[in-house]
Amino acid sequence: HLNEISAAGIYFWRDQSRDRPHNLFTGKAGIQQAFDDLKLDASLGSTAWATGPELPRSERQNDHGAALIRTPDEGYCVGYQYLQATNVYQRWLGGTLQRAKDGSALWAKAVVVQVVNGRVVDREGRLNLDTNSGGTAWLLLNGQVIAGRWERVEGRTVFAEGQGASVVFPGGPVW
Repeated sequence: HLNEISAAGIYFWRDQSRDRPHNLFTGKAGIQQAFDDLKLDASLGSTAWATGPELPRSERQNDHGAALIRTPDEGYCVGYQYLQATNVYQRWLGGTLQRAKDGSALWAKAVVVQVVNGRVVDREGRLNLDTNSGGTAWLLLNGQVIAGRWERVEGRTVFAEGQGASVVFPGGPVW
């Protein structure tokens, strides 16, 4: 896998007008360069998560559904406000609605809170997060909060609801 901390950092760039760590980006050219340099097999493809139709509006939760995610870092508090009419979650950070450069609100059709263990690895506060051992997950779908689990299967993270059924996401962006 590629990460900015390792030598693979040459495939990423930082936007200095944004606060760390939310200023790290890559793009198609950077990923393609990594595949070329590291002689990775681009034909492997990937398996998408299962998607299904959205719930009818009458079956979705009301607009008051929201999730607030707090971390030990007091400066970082992210929230997602559910909007029933469009079945999306708008992203809030530090009490401010997050917007794209064009001014439009950032949103996702589903949000996954994947609980992982981690440790600080240097004086800069960079983290080594365990994304392989599996654990608890909270899934925000159709205005509902679903308790679940995550695990790594054949190199891919998969999510299951509390009873073990695979999660079916609505089509669209997932955070």
